Amino acid sequence: MPHHVFTRQALYDRVWAEPICTVARSLGVSDVGLAKACRAADIPTPPRGWWAKLQHCKPLPPKPPLPDRPNHPDRVVIAPSTPKPPPSPAVETAMDEAADGPQIIVPDDLRGAHAIVHGWVARDAKHRSDYRRQGWGTGGLEDLSTPLARRRLRLTSALLKGLAARGFELGEDREWLFVRRGEDRVFFRLYARSKIEHRPATADELSWYPERKTVRATVPAGDLMLKIRDWLSVPTEYRELKTPLEGQLTRIVVNLAAGVAEQAERRRQRARETERWAAAEAVRKKQVAYGEAQGALRDRLVAQAARRQQAQAIRAYILAADGSPAAAGEDYAGWRAWALAEADALDPLLDGSAPFNRLPSLEDWEWRGW
Repeated sequence: MPHHVFTRQALYDRVWAEPICTVARSLGVSDVGLAKACRAADIPTPPRGWWAKLQHCKPLPPKPPLPDRPNHPDRVVIAPSTPKPPPSPAVETAMDEAADGPQIIVPDDLRGAHAIVHGWVARDAKHRSDYRRQGWGTGGLEDLSTPLARRRLRLTSALLKGLAARGFELGEDREWLFVRRGEDRVFFRLYARSKIEHRPATADELSWYPERKTVRATVPAGDLMLKIRDWLSVPTEYRELKTPLEGQLTRIVVNLAAGVAEQAERRRQRARETERWAAAEAVRKKQVAYGEAQGALRDRLVAQAARRQQAQAIRAYILAADGSPAAAGEDYAGWRAWALAEADALDPLLDGSAPFNRLPSLEDWEWRGW
């Protein structure tokens, strides 16, 4: 889809004329993407509930004006995102096979948790014990005893067990987990989502910045989120906007299985492309070597013709010398024999250095340089 270019005033008028979801649909973008573009261009948008209040004739807050931005461009580009390609037949087959596996049930506690999750809990306990023994305190460590943290551990354990039951290998790489089959793997992470809030500044913060009455702080949002790191045709982000993650685990497992199959397909495609490139490179190198061989043969032909011409010039000179007064000298016969020998030595037709051959065609030419 084509890009859309607006002035800030035109986009401001557009998003205040109809709901932002309607505007986004007409432009071929998501409402989140359009709202992000408006924030980047410092364009105010209607607050939540604006259109419902307008529809029911309820009092509305004042409409904020469009702020000036003299040192910034007045152009806003809305670029529709590239749609993800549909899953291939191999990926769909992997999804069907994963969907036939057992239903994923989240346990009520961490008894019998997956080995990776059990390792997290054990490491956390060891870290806390080491920190207390050193007198460092545990304020900087993640608290795995909170209800949200325990829920994340239980969900992660159930997810890992569901993947293991379908024959996948599992592992971790720093804060990311991965599911693997053979050479192909997909990275994912289940974590507690955070959000930014404005809180009142503390007395210490006010002593440094008296004009700042509030401070932006990152606080827990109270829900969980699963993110797949790799770019795939299946969804790569799972939130709890409408359905808790407990109800999405089976679909997540199916999509992770599809992601592994998609990575395998991409790897095979890269291998095929590498083979095609190697074959084309071998042909190119052979063509270059064939041209160099033709050039060497041509240079040898030119050199042989030049030597033949020199030999004929010497013989012509000897014939001319035979009729000169110098031919009566007593050493002339010896010189004449030496000169004829030199001419014969230069003549490629006499010393056997002029084989009359040529290169075969490129297809029939044997070359072992690849």
